[in-house]
Amino acid sequence: MHRRRVLLIDDEVHIIMVLARRLEKDGYEVHTAGDGVRGLETAERVRPDVVVTDLQMPRLSGVEVAQQLAASMPEVPVLLLTARGYVLGDYDIPQNVRECLPKPFSAREIVAKLDALLGVNADASEGSTPRIGPEAAPEDGKRVA
Repeated sequence: MHRRRVLLIDDEVHIIMVLARRLEKDGYEVHTAGDGVRGLETAERVRPDVVVTDLQMPRLSGVEVAQQLAASMPEVPVLLLTARGYVLGDYDIPQNVRECLPKPFSAREIVAKLDALLGVNADASEGSTPRIGPEAAPEDGKRVA
């Protein structure tokens, strides 16, 4: 059986690390890049089944990455991660962007979204997954200083 190949593109190392760990645990072959230019280079090399990219990154934005992928790999769906409250109206979102997910998010949410995009039955995961992102707060809603 073909392992689902995902490309994670984000300039925040901690997000890449947490997502990669969880996706590998869930059977994905994970490739990573720290910016849009490297992400496109990696995509050409590994031919991912799906791409997860941050919106705001140095060198190329997530939308620019998706636009270039739409031209070279239109069949590859893109999941776009956005900062909470960030308005996407200023961008021309290409059709290969299948979902926009605001930060913070849980790694479990990402796995479920990717499984749905790729038509995979998601396994019911027990326990909670920590939320990822700058506005992440504990379950009780209290901020940690």
